[in-house]
Amino acid sequence: MENIISLSKRHVIRDSDDDSDACPSASEYNGHLNLRILSIFMILISSAIGIYLPIITSYYRKSANNPVVKIVFFIARYFGQGVIFATAFIHLLQPANESLTAACLTGAWQEYPFAFAICMGASFGIYLLEIVTRYYLEKLTGVDEGMHGHGHMGSVELVEKNHLEHHGVQTHMCEKADGAAQDAKQDTDSVENTDTDTLDDSGFEVKKHLSYENQLLSVCILEFGIIFHSVFVGLTLGVVGDEFKTLFCVLVFHQMFEGAACGTRIVELGRSHITAQLLFGLLYSLTTPVSIAIGVGVRHSLSMSSMKATIVSGCFDSVSAGILLYNAFELLFMAFNEHKGNLKMKLVAYVTTCFGVGIMALLGKWA
Repeated sequence: MENIISLSKRHVIRDSDDDSDACPSASEYNGHLNLRILSIFMILISSAIGIYLPIITSYYRKSANNPVVKIVFFIARYFGQGVIFATAFIHLLQPANESLTAACLTGAWQEYPFAFAICMGASFGIYLLEIVTRYYLEKLTGVDEGMHGHGHMGSVELVEKNHLEHHGVQTHMCEKADGAAQDAKQDTDSVENTDTDTLDDSGFEVKKHLSYENQLLSVCILEFGIIFHSVFVGLTLGVVGDEFKTLFCVLVFHQMFEGAACGTRIVELGRSHITAQLLFGLLYSLTTPVSIAIGVGVRHSLSMSSMKATIVSGCFDSVSAGILLYNAFELLFMAFNEHKGNLKMKLVAYVTTCFGVGIMALLGKWA
């Protein structure tokens, strides 16, 4: 009898410990319904402003002589570059690791850093995708092997050597085959339409000539990573408890800055693809508000702290972190080739990027 009582006590203690460590399955919703509905529209507006501002300024910065427009685009571009970097580390990788090491997850979850492994795997997955995509796109478009690509996604830069040297850019083009010079000449006519304006007094700028197919895939990958993050952010805001007001205020700025970062990449699709730019902007603008609306709709039954939600959000945040880290580092590497011979502009761009990193990292204190 004593053995039975002893076993029963151990069983009760074990159950009690399991309950204390279990992920809460009850919703944290505690009211503020009107504010949650207001947040849908406020975040829609802030997201739209953030992502469409770089797109709009990119269409006016050349035609207008107002330097303010060019300054706005310059800041949005490099500030957004820093935002992507900080989002990956502070807003994605750290929460992912926190989710996948939660006390309620046992076994292998506590024995291996899955968040970092998934993040690394996502980065190398994107790397492999770029390799394969570049190969087949160059094969399909009939690009000569003698030319090499620059810029994100390894796209082909079809410009004449003399034209680039005129702008202070050294080229390493291989010898062209017969007849290729005429094709290159035609491509130079589009140089002015794909420029990235800078504040250089000399007016000489490094040009990024990216094929539309490659750049489209690049934007799709980036937005794919950001949207996953936005979905879980929206759902959380719809059902979160005591932290709702703080999270609401922070997310207004968070979505605006993140939108600016995404918008500066969308601009690289080029003026001739305005429809694609608008669609990408609309997709980003609607994702978080729609997710908030869904969260509000199921506010009494959804718990973002449940075991399933914790694992799913942790895995998706890890994947998104890997995608954004890959994009962030590639943007930094691309920046080395910009503002040739102008150390002042290089440092201004660097400080602007650091400012974006700092602001987004600061927001990570609350969201």
